[in-house]
Amino acid sequence: MTSLPIESNAAANDAPVSVVSDVETEEEDLEQIQRDAAAAQQKIADEAQARVDAAKARKEQKRLDREKKAADDKAKKLKEAEEAWKA
Repeated sequence: MTSLPIESNAAANDAPVSVVSDVETEEEDLEQIQRDAAAAQQKIADEAQARVDAAKARKEQKRLDREKKAADDKAKKLKEAEEAWKA
């Protein structure tokens, strides 16, 4: 069996291993992923709120239109009744 010279093992052991920077990079990546996810979630929430607001506005407009139509119909019937009374 052939063994490696001790000097070559020592040289391999002296090679810098960047464990801390890998961990820091992973933490930075995780933080960026979290920021991206939070931004995407906020965008979805904003879009959903905009749809809810638009639906509320349409519903309110329909209610106002119905009220106006009812008032117009009542005014028309009243006018017709006044004209019939005069005739």
